[in-house]
Amino acid sequence: MTTCPSTSDSGLPETLIAPPDEPVGFSVVGIESSGRWRAVLRGELDVATTPGLADLLYGMRPAAIDLTTLTFMDAQGLREVLKAQDELRTAGVPARIVGATGVVRRVFEVTGLTHRLDQSAA
Repeated sequence: MTTCPSTSDSGLPETLIAPPDEPVGFSVVGIESSGRWRAVLRGELDVATTPGLADLLYGMRPAAIDLTTLTFMDAQGLREVLKAQDELRTAGVPARIVGATGVVRRVFEVTGLTHRLDQSAA
């Protein structure tokens, strides 16, 4: 994986952690604001794109795992996001899962895991 520093449309510094085309249709962007990182997951998170995701997120130490721009997530994607959150919390990083909408939120609902979402950020 490569990292590419850039600036977001909002003017905030961000770092592209995984290129948008590798793996196909999925990327992770790190956005830093006031010394805190937010990991923004973009595209489709499924069995083909999850390998190493929990380790990547653990290495980033984000304050939030942002699912706002995630368009699809299967059970394996859910597993990796929750694994990352658990590992971060064990390490003392109170990572929140935010921005789950549409089909991504539905995955949390059908699995009975909506309590893992940060409702205050909705």
